[in-house]
Amino acid sequence: MVHFECDTCGVRVSREVSLLEDEGRLCDDGWSVTDQRDYLPEGFYVVGSTDHIYVDVIGDYLLNGEDVLTMDRFEAAPLEEYVTFFGCCKLTGETPNTFCVNGHRFATEISDHCSRVVQLHRDRVRVVR
Repeated sequence: MVHFECDTCGVRVSREVSLLEDEGRLCDDGWSVTDQRDYLPEGFYVVGSTDHIYVDVIGDYLLNGEDVLTMDRFEAAPLEEYVTFFGCCKLTGETPNTFCVNGHRFATEISDHCSRVVQLHRDRVRVVR
């Protein structure tokens, strides 16, 4: 098991998670309407690749949103910037929009029209074993 820390300040940004060895457990459509299954089960992470349904995630870490520890975005981002994070329903995955408790951007939440997945950027976090 591992957890992730903010590379800028060293604060912990995730719960303990394990590498998901069986990627057949991923939900193919990002969120199953029939059984309300998340794309990625809680307690696991995957390393982003072209095999995943999300774009621009190669080499980054993908976690279920429940496994990520964050700062409230209203505290971390100015309001005019915060509103740019939203798609039509939830958060977009276009720019880093997730902050550690010290206010450093370390990840991008992707939750607009899909289950909540957080992309931890490999150049903004470190893995702790």
